[in-house]
Amino acid sequence: MGEGDGMAKLELFLNQAKSVSSIDFQVNQKANASRMTMGQERDAIPHPGQESFDGEIARFLIWDRPPGEDELAMVMELLRATYFNK
Repeated sequence: MGEGDGMAKLELFLNQAKSVSSIDFQVNQKANASRMTMGQERDAIPHPGQESFDGEIARFLIWDRPPGEDELAMVMELLRATYFNK
């Protein structure tokens, strides 16, 4: 998720440094930023969403800023070596 207090870009990365999907969305200024949910039913807690995640996550990384392209490529290479080159 990119920075912003109006519109922000949300990107999904799957096994590569280039995003496979992205969307611009309106940031909700009244949202509770201390609450995060992964893989739950959307009616389990009050949050906007599509459907629950049904799969496996090997590693979930959160940055306190958008990572640069070189930094993201380095992390993706480390993850690829750790999880896919065995």
